[in-house]
Amino acid sequence: MSKTPEEMAEEYSFNYMLLDDPKYAMSITKKAFLAGYKAAQQWISVKDRLPTKLDITDIVLVWRESWKDYDTVRWQPYGFDDVNPETITHWMPLPAAPKEEK
Repeated sequence: MSKTPEEMAEEYSFNYMLLDDPKYAMSITKKAFLAGYKAAQQWISVKDRLPTKLDITDIVLVWRESWKDYDTVRWQPYGFDDVNPETITHWMPLPAAPKEEK
């Protein structure tokens, strides 16, 4: 049986029990673990699919496995508008911009 993200976060945060305030430290690390887990689920392999919108204003976040780095790249009708598009292994849409509080 595979573990749930919550169970994995609990095990991960257990390492922080020895800090001055273990309950707080565990709570924060669990939240960080779950946020990272959720973000990781959004990456799309270029082998699985490419962006479908062909609007030249579309910018996506890309991951270059060989460089261990990410960047923002414009998606064009012909593919990623990038000097080294073959280095891109994964992509994801950018999140919506924050809304201004009034």
